[in-house]
Amino acid sequence: MLEDRACLVSRDYSRTCDREGNWPCMNYRLEKSEVQQSKRRLEETNGGEEVIVRKVSKRSGNQIDTALSVGGFLMSFSSQSDQSNRQRREDKESLAVGTELLVFGKALMSHVIYRYSLLTNTWTSGMSMNSPRCLFGSASLGEIAILAGGCDSHGNILSSAELYNSEEGTWMTLPSMKKPRKMCSGVFMDGNFYVIGGIGGADGKLLTCAEEYNLETQTWTEIPNMSPVRTGAARDNEPPAASEAPPLIAVVNNQLYAADYADMEVRKYDKDNRVWVTVGRLPERADSMYGWGLAFRGCGDRLIVIGGPRNAGEGFIEVNSWVPSEGPPQWDLLGRKRSGSFVYNCAVMGC
Repeated sequence: MLEDRACLVSRDYSRTCDREGNWPCMNYRLEKSEVQQSKRRLEETNGGEEVIVRKVSKRSGNQIDTALSVGGFLMSFSSQSDQSNRQRREDKESLAVGTELLVFGKALMSHVIYRYSLLTNTWTSGMSMNSPRCLFGSASLGEIAILAGGCDSHGNILSSAELYNSEEGTWMTLPSMKKPRKMCSGVFMDGNFYVIGGIGGADGKLLTCAEEYNLETQTWTEIPNMSPVRTGAARDNEPPAASEAPPLIAVVNNQLYAADYADMEVRKYDKDNRVWVTVGRLPERADSMYGWGLAFRGCGDRLIVIGGPRNAGEGFIEVNSWVPSEGPPQWDLLGRKRSGSFVYNCAVMGC
């Protein structure tokens, strides 16, 4: 039922975890429009929120490949305790697992999780992790997901990890990683979970290592130089680690790829030699701000890049795809939408 379905979620972003916010009960409706495009709106008293779902079919050989993207999940939050009723922005994380979309955030002084069900077409809230956090690395495999690292409400960087089972709705604490880290990225590859890169230590050091979690042995193994970061002179010319987006990585057919926002290149991880190799270019119009505003995900046998040009407060969101098994990057433009929003977050479901 969930074959060939992908969701992109974008939202206003702040990297801190200590801002207050409020997400009142949301109404939901579904509207149909042309070319298999639908628009989902989440409305609240002080502002509107919108999820635009676009399904694009592209024939490749004898098969029809379908990508479903969601662009423009625009969240405006107002704290009722703020006497000026000023809108505030706060960090939001999203994760697709099984038939659910989870959105992590804060309401007043507590962490909250909002859950959207594809089966019932409804939003609910109320569940909680064992150790609430933000700025974590995460990935899903079927009905389970693993969240690792991040920081708590006091800004402490975490080494702990948790496994979520969407069928049971339960959280299980896993063994802690060897190193605490935040602003990291997570993927599943060859049946194991990897948390890659991020920032760790009291000095906010950029981590070049990764850690692999084996689900069978329930152990972590550190892997040096697995994060696709530059070193040496090239690194000296880059912004501080805290200014950059978490590693832009994706897995297709158990192969790990990375988007190099600075050089506009696609890189592939050589698992045998444990090195990154450049395989081609990103789409020409995939603009970003130190990696922010660019979504890079795997969907079936394709890599998906979602982003676009921005000028003077106006811009476009474009969806481009490439099938790595067919050779060097040749990007197909699947869709283009005028949007003043900024893409910060992407969740893929059922590819």
